[in-house]
Amino acid sequence: MIRESIDDLDAKIKNQRELQKKCNAPREKDEELALLLQKLEHSHATTPQNNAEEREFMREKEKIKQKRKKIQDNAKIQADIDALKAKLSEYRRQQSELDDSQTELANGLKRIRIANRAGCGTHDIIEKK
Repeated sequence: MIRESIDDLDAKIKNQRELQKKCNAPREKDEELALLLQKLEHSHATTPQNNAEEREFMREKEKIKQKRKKIQDNAKIQADIDALKAKLSEYRRQQSELDDSQTELANGLKRIRIANRAGCGTHDIIEKK
């Protein structure tokens, strides 16, 4: 059951990575874009502009907003990936503990079989720690 969960999480992480690649987040940081947008709006508010300049301002403003949206989407996807990785790590730890327990039980069973073949009691072969 845990192995299936691990496989499912691996697939989900792979899908999130592909989604992240499609997102095409810009290289600029959100703070830089916010500052750029603020400067652009201040420049627009303090200088007179004709219709062409007004349209250019609106296009630039929209581009910056779209870039900020992509950055936020990318950050959300990355947070999802980090949460999935944390879950995956926990599942792998649990699986490792189960595997160790299974190995220990198998070794104990081997000792019991050897004791039965040798004709001695199982209390004679118990490991003392």
